[in-house]
Amino acid sequence: MTPSVSDGSDSPSPGGNSLAFRRALARILRQLHRRELLSASPLLDAAFVRRWGVGIGADRLRSAITAGVRVMSANDADREAARLLELAFLAFPRPKQLALAIDLGMGFSTYRRHLARAIDALTDLLLSVPD
Repeated sequence: MTPSVSDGSDSPSPGGNSLAFRRALARILRQLHRRELLSASPLLDAAFVRRWGVGIGADRLRSAITAGVRVMSANDADREAARLLELAFLAFPRPKQLALAIDLGMGFSTYRRHLARAIDALTDLLLSVPD
């Protein structure tokens, strides 16, 4: 499934607005280790979760996102973005963003720009998973 053209709705479903999907994904990434928040996610029924998720509910969503990051890491063009996503969101406990930027030798604004691009790449990948 390819990203659809925005219809102005705020639906985070892959069939809806891709900007809303990206926002929902960014929110989920920040909450990835909080099961109670993931359990209410509108992305639980997304194609990428049905195809790549293991388990049920929050665990299934978390595993599907982790699988997406692994797919990115296998692609030379996305490897650095995947590593940033792993460090910023998949690691537990999550490091503070400023500390992570410093550890990576980046200014904070550079770190945020790279992180936004990484989330965009993950969004594109997850939206491309066929139903």
